Amino acid sequence: MGFHILQLLEGCSLYDNGTVQASFIYRYDGKPFMHFNVESARFIAETPDAERFAQRLNSNKTVLQEIQYIFEVPVVKVTQFPVDNGTLRVRCWAYGHYPKDITIMWYKNGQQMSGEMLERTTLPLLDLTYLTSLSFNVTSMADDVYTCRVNHSSMLRGLHPGLE
Repeated sequence: MGFHILQLLEGCSLYDNGTVQASFIYRYDGKPFMHFNVESARFIAETPDAERFAQRLNSNKTVLQEIQYIFEVPVVKVTQFPVDNGTLRVRCWAYGHYPKDITIMWYKNGQQMSGEMLERTTLPLLDLTYLTSLSFNVTSMADDVYTCRVNHSSMLRGLHPGLE
């Protein structure tokens, strides 16, 4: 008996109308095996040999819902912590988003902040989603209102958590 390869391919397709379709595809020895259908939240067998695997994976509704959630919903949080004498590091976190591309913007008193002041980080997570943060240092926040706006293809509208 020889060696076999099971591959997991994940990615997304961006269409001309702006919609995004996530993909979660298994291949066995380089040939189609099964894939996850995000809309139906089910694994679809592409060969007779994959039927048993797809049925087993589809029997756990909680796992199916978690996988679907991974592809559909980012979480957004705003944090601040002291850096040194009166300086704070303010960060807007968006995690659990897929696909990777996401728009995060900071506003000070309603005006978009300059990109030169901001530090952006994007990291892949083990669940095939991404974490993206946008942060900056500030010395005084007394009369200022800072707002983080996040937009992602999986969101119906942008989230606007604010830091005041």
